[in-house]
Amino acid sequence: MWHAGHRSGVGAVLRRSRAPIEQHASAVYTSKKQPLSGVRRDSGVGTGASAAADATADGAPGSDGALYAYVGGFAYGARDGAGVMVDGVKGESYEGEFREGRVTGVGRLTCANGDVWEGAFERGAPRGLVFFARKNGDEYFGHVQEGRAHGIGVLALARGETYRGEFVRDRRCGRGACIYPDGARYCGGWLRDQPHGFGVLLLAAGASHYVGQWRRGVKHGYGRYVFRCGDVYDGDFADDKARGTGVYSAETGEIYCGGWRDNRRSGKGELTWPSGARYEGAWLNGLPHGSGTMRYANGEHYAGEPYSGVRYEGAWLSGLPHGSGTMRYANGEHCAGEFAFARRHGRGRHTWPDGVYYDGGFADGMAQGEGELVCRPPAGWEWGHRYRGLWHQNRSAPASCS
Repeated sequence: MWHAGHRSGVGAVLRRSRAPIEQHASAVYTSKKQPLSGVRRDSGVGTGASAAADATADGAPGSDGALYAYVGGFAYGARDGAGVMVDGVKGESYEGEFREGRVTGVGRLTCANGDVWEGAFERGAPRGLVFFARKNGDEYFGHVQEGRAHGIGVLALARGETYRGEFVRDRRCGRGACIYPDGARYCGGWLRDQPHGFGVLLLAAGASHYVGQWRRGVKHGYGRYVFRCGDVYDGDFADDKARGTGVYSAETGEIYCGGWRDNRRSGKGELTWPSGARYEGAWLNGLPHGSGTMRYANGEHYAGEPYSGVRYEGAWLSGLPHGSGTMRYANGEHCAGEFAFARRHGRGRHTWPDGVYYDGGFADGMAQGEGELVCRPPAGWEWGHRYRGLWHQNRSAPASCS
């Protein structure tokens, strides 16, 4: 319908490539109650319909017969107001508001791939507050700019992941919170769809949680990780692993303070046990290794040999005294020399509190091979006893005696 000299009645307008062509067919138009024929430029305000098939250069319909149709309001020769448009070339359909011939206002756009946009549009593109649903089940509700999520929004993925927060050009960026399919939750900074900056991660059912710095989706920087068992790590992270310096406090009471590499104690560090025993020195792959000092208390032991108040200073290997070192016992005895896996092995000297000492070879913790036992002289004597010779499992076969 038209008013005041413009199109009025039923008609069809053919278009080639969506542009008006200078002909019309089977239509009734009136203008000032006078019938019209031939070609004229449309103007005015009203409602109407237009339809066209893809046309060839001579105006004949194209071979694919794709349809481009519109039903709705017009204003001065352009689509305006409420209307419905079907684009057979793109496979799209739109129902909503038009302005000056363009999709502008509130409407619903269904794309050829099955995706659906509902909300505000500007010049043919979603803009402002919209709802978007993909054919695969993903959904987004929030602000859009130039057809992309931009601003505050909610993204619900078909796989069960939900994000609420800020977006920049279709990517999670800024502050936001995410619930993952396994029940884990993250709240904090984002950059390019990944946790970045400061954030908090709560694993499923509160099993463990992390509070600290992130970089590109992994723990990186300073943070605090609380394990399900109650153990706590406070320190440096790099590439999602404990690396640098940190303090690990175990639920059992053990406390380690020192270096870390790839989630293992490495470098210089100190480990204290609830009993009061303490090791301070070098670590490798989670075990004492290299130079270090071990202080025992309350019956702590190595390799099955019980000690009380033992202190060891020297080299370590895989968590055991190994190499050159000195072991001091609470009763005053001490042994200096070579050790192999916590036992005296090689050359060494064992000294007793009364001054007696053995200097020689050891094997598996016992005197073995060539050695010398020196005794202090009894009271009133000017000289003591000295045994030199071969030894086997702490038993002597002296070659000489003085």
